[in-house]
Amino acid sequence: SKFKCFLCHTPGHFKKDCPRRGDGGSSPVQIVVSEEEGYESAGAL
Repeated sequence: SKFKCFLCHTPGHFKKDCPRRGDGGSSPVQIVVSEEEGYESAGAL
């Protein structure tokens, strides 16, 4: 994979899907707000 999780830096998933998050991604609003913190190197868009 060419991308790494911004939370745990493990390749193969995005921060919103990270198993270490603990919230299970239950709230889309939380996911969007949380991801803004890690966009410094998100070039896949």
